[in-house]
Amino acid sequence: MSLTTSSCICVTILLLLSGVLGVKDWKVTYEKPHICALKGSSVTIPCSYQYPRGHRVNETFWTNERETNKEPEDLKKNSEYHNRVTYLGDVFENCTFRIENVGERDSATYWFRFVTDKVGGKWIGEPGVTLSVTALQVEKSQQSATGQATLTCKNTCFPKVHNDYVWFRDGKYVLNQYESVLVPEENGKYSCALRRSENVQSAPVKVSMEYSPKNTSVSVSPSGEILEGSSVTLTCNNKANPPVYRYTWFKNGAEISQSGSQKNYYTITNIRSEDSGKYRCVARNTHGTGTSELYSVDVQYSPKNTLVSISPSGDILEGSSVTLTCNSKANPPVDTYTWFKNGAEISQRGSWQDYDIINITSEDTGRYYCNASNRYGTGTSTLYTVDVQYSPKNTSVSVSPPGDIVEGSSVTLTCNSKANPPVDTYIWFKNGAEISRRESWQDYNITNITSEDSGQYYCNATHSLGTRSSALYTVNVVYAPKNTLVLVTPSGDIKKGATVILTCSSKANPPVNTYTWFKNGAKISQRGQNYTITNIKSADSGKYHCVVRNKVGTDMSNHGIVNVDGNQAIVIGSVGGITAVMVLVVLIIVVCKSRGKCSKATKETGSTQHGEQDAASPVYANVSGMPMRPTDQQDLTLYSTVQPHSKSSKDVLYSTVQQPYSHNEDELQYCSIQFPTTSTGSRSAVQQIQDNSVIYSTVSKK
Repeated sequence: MSLTTSSCICVTILLLLSGVLGVKDWKVTYEKPHICALKGSSVTIPCSYQYPRGHRVNETFWTNERETNKEPEDLKKNSEYHNRVTYLGDVFENCTFRIENVGERDSATYWFRFVTDKVGGKWIGEPGVTLSVTALQVEKSQQSATGQATLTCKNTCFPKVHNDYVWFRDGKYVLNQYESVLVPEENGKYSCALRRSENVQSAPVKVSMEYSPKNTSVSVSPSGEILEGSSVTLTCNNKANPPVYRYTWFKNGAEISQSGSQKNYYTITNIRSEDSGKYRCVARNTHGTGTSELYSVDVQYSPKNTLVSISPSGDILEGSSVTLTCNSKANPPVDTYTWFKNGAEISQRGSWQDYDIINITSEDTGRYYCNASNRYGTGTSTLYTVDVQYSPKNTSVSVSPPGDIVEGSSVTLTCNSKANPPVDTYIWFKNGAEISRRESWQDYNITNITSEDSGQYYCNATHSLGTRSSALYTVNVVYAPKNTLVLVTPSGDIKKGATVILTCSSKANPPVNTYTWFKNGAKISQRGQNYTITNIKSADSGKYHCVVRNKVGTDMSNHGIVNVDGNQAIVIGSVGGITAVMVLVVLIIVVCKSRGKCSKATKETGSTQHGEQDAASPVYANVSGMPMRPTDQQDLTLYSTVQPHSKSSKDVLYSTVQQPYSHNEDELQYCSIQFPTTSTGSRSAVQQIQDNSVIYSTVSKK
C-alpha cells in the first residue's frame, strides 16, 4: 500500500471517530514524510493544510507526541526544543516547520496540530513526518607497506546520492579536496562535511604516517624588501614524518651551512649586497631528503662606491670633447644623477649618468663630482679633477715696481701667460731683437736702468703645445735733467744794440717743465726756455746760467758770459764740466799761439749743480773755465779743428794738445784770432767732437 493511500485511510478513521461530517474538508499534507538529516544541521519540514469553510484557525503547533488519551504538547513549550524550533507557516494553509541544530536525540516522528473556533474543530495530520538524524563518519584504511592512508567520508542519510565533500585537517580547510575519498599528505586529525554545509562536520579521525620530507620550500622573515644592514632569517619549510634531523643550506650551488637537528633556519645579520643570491635548502629524515626550489635573496641598498670616470682617457686638450660618467653600485638602480663643479650644481639629468663637455676650454677645468640617488638614499663620488691642457694664451708683459721707471732704479719685466702645462721657455725681445732666452724664468731684470734701456719689449711664451707672443710693452725710463747748457743766438760778433737769445738746452724725460734764469747769481724773472736780450748794451754784460726742473729732479747749466764792450758784444760760454773746461782752455791756448795774439783777463768761474759732469756730455762754448789740477787723465789727448769761413778747404787746421798744469789759478787767457779778410767777410769757428761731447768756440776778429 502506498504512503498516500495509508494517509487517507488514517484521516478518514479520525474523522469518523470524531463524528464530524465532511471528512474531505479536513486535510494535512506532508511533502517529505521521511527526512534524513545530518547531526548539527537545520531541518525544514514542508507542510500544508485545509479545513471546512466557515472555520477559523485559532491555534497551530507541531508535536512529537501521539497519545489518544491526552492532548499533545507543543514543541515550543518543550525545554529541549523551544529555542531550536520555528513555525514558518500561517493560520490559513501553510504549516511549514524548522528545527535547528538537530542531534541524534531529535530522531522521531513529528505531527502538525491545529484547532479552529468551532466545536470539535481539532485536527492532527497523520501519518506525520519521520526525521532520522545521523552523523558523517570518516573511515580510514592504511597500507602498512608504504604507510599511506586513505580516508573515506561515510554518509548514511544519502548513501546513493552524489554529494560534494570538503575535508578538514586539525580544523583547517584542506584545499581542492571535494571527493568523499582523501589520501592525506601529512599527519593530523581529519574530518569531512558536505559542501555548502561545512559547519556540519564528521568526528575527526587521527592520521599518523611516516614519509620523507616533501613540499620543501624556503621562506624569509621579515617578509618584503630586504634592506642592506638589516637581519633576515631564511626558513626551510617541509612536511616529514618522522621530523627532519638535518638541514643543509646552499647559496648559488655551494654549501654554506649545515645546522643541527630541528634547526631549519639560516640567519644573516647585518646583511650586505654580497649576500644577494639564490638559496635552497635540503631537509633529511630517516626516509630520505626533500630539496626546496631556489629562493632569490635580493638585498637592496642606497648607491655606494660612487666615482667619476672620464672618456677618452689621457690628457685633455682644449677643443676636444670628453664625457664624464658617474659610476655607482645600487639596488634598485640609480634613478637620478646630479653633477657638481667646484661645489656648485651644474646639471641634474635624471637617469642620465653621463655629463658631456663639447669643445672643452680652460674654463671647464675644475673639480667635479656627482650624486647618485635611488629611493633608499644618495651616494656622493670623490672629487675628480678635470685638467684641460692648452697652449700659452693671454700673454702679456707687466713691470715691477709699477709706476714711473726712474733712471738708476731696478725693474723687473714679467712675461705673464696662461698655459697648461706651464710655460717652459721665455724669450725676450727689445725693439724686435732677441735679448734673452731662459727656461722657466719668466722675469727679465734690469738693474741701474738708464735711458738707453728705453724701448719696446715683448716676450714669447713657449711649451710643447705651442708659442704665444705678448703685445708690445713700452719701457719709458724717466730721469732728471742732465747735460744742461746755455746756447747763444746769434753766434759770433754781436753789434751793440742787437738782440741776443740765450737758450737753455737740457736732456730730460719727461721734458723740462720749469726753466729759471740767473744773471750773476741773481734770479731773473723770466722763466721760459729762452732768455732774450733786446738792444743789448754794456749793462747786459755778465754771467748767465739756467736751472731746469721736471718731476724727477733739477739740473744747472754752465755759465754763459756776455761781455758788451764798445761797439761789439763778445758772448763766451763756459763749460759746466771740469774736463770740458780743460779741453777748451788748452784748445784756445794752442790756437792762439799758432795763429794770433793772446791777452790776459781775470778768470770767470762757472759752476754746475752736480759738480763734475760726464766728459761724454755735449758742451757748447763760448766758455771760460776753472783751471784744472793734475788728475789721472792729464795725458788725455785732445783733437781740435779750427776752420775759418773760407772757400778753401786748405784753411782747416788740426792740432793735438796736452794741457799742462798751471800754478797761476787767477790767470785766464782769451784768444783773438785774426784771419785774412775774405770776400764773404765771414768769421771762423773752432769745433771739437769727442764721445758725443761737442765744444763750439767763437773767436771774434778785431
